[in-house]
Amino acid sequence: MTRDLGRHSTKLSVLFVAAILIPGCFLAYFSIQNVGSQKELAEKRLLEEEERLATQLGVFLQDELLRSATAFFAAADRVYPDLQDTALPSDVGSYVDQAFALDNAGRFLWPRYSGADPASISAPESTRFLTLFSSAERAEFAQKNQSEAARLYREAAGTARQEAKRAAAINGLARVLAKSSQTKRAVVQ
Repeated sequence: MTRDLGRHSTKLSVLFVAAILIPGCFLAYFSIQNVGSQKELAEKRLLEEEERLATQLGVFLQDELLRSATAFFAAADRVYPDLQDTALPSDVGSYVDQAFALDNAGRFLWPRYSGADPASISAPESTRFLTLFSSAERAEFAQKNQSEAARLYREAAGTARQEAKRAAAINGLARVLAKSSQTKRAVVQ
């Protein structure tokens, strides 16, 4: 009784391939796909975190700049409360091409200009619109204050002279109203 060893080893080889290698290949393929998906998700999370941090940094820097400017002008007003009649020191000319002094409201104190007060003239339309529009976006997205954002968008739409800018402000207002569950008012806008 001789056994056919060649046939028996072929059956074992086929059984090994069917039971071990094929499922192993499927598992390896799905593992590689899963690792790729995890990598993409990690990159998206990192980008979102970077955007959030950049927004926070921008708001922080704006607040710090405003605080520093306010403190500087308040200190300057305390040191020189009546600078209109005071001449600037003579040693200023060595490092300044054109010297001037402003009060806390932005009016020229020295040299004295007669005529229109530059601080009382309203800002040009584009500057005023951009200030209002960026403040509205900050209130909407960073501060999540929908009522303040709606008020600023309305004011920005009122100051806009160009139709594209007015449309952008009205679009922002409609978006804020829709977020506030005021869809009927948003559609009217």
